[in-house]
Amino acid sequence: GDIEIQITDCEGGHTLDLTTNAVREFEYNIDIEWEPILTLGASGPQGFMVRYPIRVETIVTIELNDFLPPNFQEVVCQSINKKITLSVYNCSAKCGNERELVRTFMMPAGKLLEYNSFSDMDDVLSAELVFVSKVTSLAGLSSLF
Repeated sequence: GDIEIQITDCEGGHTLDLTTNAVREFEYNIDIEWEPILTLGASGPQGFMVRYPIRVETIVTIELNDFLPPNFQEVVCQSINKKITLSVYNCSAKCGNERELVRTFMMPAGKLLEYNSFSDMDDVLSAELVFVSKVTSLAGLSSLF
């Protein structure tokens, strides 16, 4: 219950609504490619330029309790683009019902690239969801985390 995900349909595409606190783990990667600005006679770069677009990737592993995966036969010609919010909580000092929000990560218009489900003999069924989004300005990064 310390990690919560909200996947909402506000970005369009095939239906995929999910809000769960059964998140086992997640990765949130922002890949910024920096290109050095080199000048003649300088011993090092004089600055850096960002190469756009900036790739944002979210990989989430959840337990499949009541989650219904999309019908991928219908998705072949229609991508799944969703708004994703990952919230990380810290339990209260008494570990009661009160949770303190530590950090929130957001991904607008995340495109579902992969969906994998797996399980062990004595384990619950889990799914791994991989979403990718593109950001076209550095100013847009501050709203992501």
